[in-house]
Amino acid sequence: MTKKAAQPNGSVEAPPWSISGSTLPPLHEPSFRLEEGWIATWAYGMSGKAKLLRYDLTKLIRYGAYASATSRGTIFTMDANMIKEVTMWYIVGGIITVAVSFLQDMEEMDIKGIDELSKYLNQCVPFVLALYISLAIQRWWALRTEALAPLFNATSNVLMQLSALFPAQEFAEVKDKTMRYCMASIMLMIKACRTADSHIKCDDMVQRNYLTPGEGMLLDGTPAKQIPMVLWCWILRMCTELIKDFVNRGGDWLPYEEFQRECCEARNGVQAIHTYLTTQLPFAYVHLITFIVNTNNIVVCVKCALKFSKAFAQGNAIGMVSEGVFLFIVPLLYQGLLVVTYIIHDPFGEDMLDFPVLAYQDYVASTCKSMMDAGSNCPAASHLFPESPLTSVNITQPSGIPNGVGPSADRRITNIETGMDELAVQVSRLQTQHADLLRELRRMTESMRDVSDAVLLHRQGDASFRAVRR
Repeated sequence: MTKKAAQPNGSVEAPPWSISGSTLPPLHEPSFRLEEGWIATWAYGMSGKAKLLRYDLTKLIRYGAYASATSRGTIFTMDANMIKEVTMWYIVGGIITVAVSFLQDMEEMDIKGIDELSKYLNQCVPFVLALYISLAIQRWWALRTEALAPLFNATSNVLMQLSALFPAQEFAEVKDKTMRYCMASIMLMIKACRTADSHIKCDDMVQRNYLTPGEGMLLDGTPAKQIPMVLWCWILRMCTELIKDFVNRGGDWLPYEEFQRECCEARNGVQAIHTYLTTQLPFAYVHLITFIVNTNNIVVCVKCALKFSKAFAQGNAIGMVSEGVFLFIVPLLYQGLLVVTYIIHDPFGEDMLDFPVLAYQDYVASTCKSMMDAGSNCPAASHLFPESPLTSVNITQPSGIPNGVGPSADRRITNIETGMDELAVQVSRLQTQHADLLRELRRMTESMRDVSDAVLLHRQGDASFRAVRR
């Protein structure tokens, strides 16, 4: 993907891209452009809608919230209902003020009860609302770090391992295909998150050469939520077949478990995204939080209207201004926090505060390209291991040599012959020990025979002596 300078809204097509040595058609990547604001940077993706990429925290703190209130991405510009809500409370407060002024003498009216109720609610609401906000932020952050990040990490790690283990040009097409599957899985995952349909079309992926027409037709019949997982299954299958083919051609066995682990992590990330998006916080809990906030806003509105009327009757200008400001700040604060929770509830849409996934994907694609270039061009490896089959351009066996015979096979044969020689030495040593043991057994047998003869002679002599005495 290619970054462009600030231009009119809409995406700009990047030039076709391909890996050196690959025979696959050039890849037409979707591009995005960046737009620098005085306090934030915006990324425009394929839809042409702006998304907040980053903001300048120093300027935000230095110039304050009032100076940046009208900037894109704040609660004042994200949701037009915020201004309508504040305006509604002022209208309701004005109606209450006028009605009460006509019905009763405000200087003698006791508003202590409504004032105490307002204080009680304003002591309770912040704690309840803070817990709800914390849960919403945790879910948003988990979607970025526990769901989306593993998918990006697996993409970079798989390409890095393929580039380091198979740097030769003959493997360029495998690496190219793997990268296309990885990028397609990310884009199709976002596409699936933005639709309620059970199936999605992969025509755009085919047009950009991420997928072949046959692959696109096959995926069109797959449920939308499972398409990214299918692509990672294909990636694992390709890595498995690549390693088997490499070993059959005389190469050493390579760490298949690492590819398996990365692909499983990517699948788990896709699953985590769908789990978070389909498992909301309990409806009763969110409804209760909304009810408490709305009730508090009503009580604050009534209290401010009554106190404003009383201050007006007493000619207390400071009291009137204080109640007007209070009616603006408190409902705005609580309602604004509720607005933030539903804005970040699903960060894979097209809203201004949703994840700029295309910008993230551009970084991952750049990482993959760098890894593939680094794997194919490592001066130290070529210098220190010039005879290694991995550092050569091609590891195909020379003509006349059957598969399974080559440098790596010769090393294994040599190791086997050495092991057999050592085994023969051990067997010879055991045979010698066995012969010594047999000789020792013969000697002990002869000794036992001598002892037996001596005992027999002793018994015969003793019998002759007893016969002579008699």
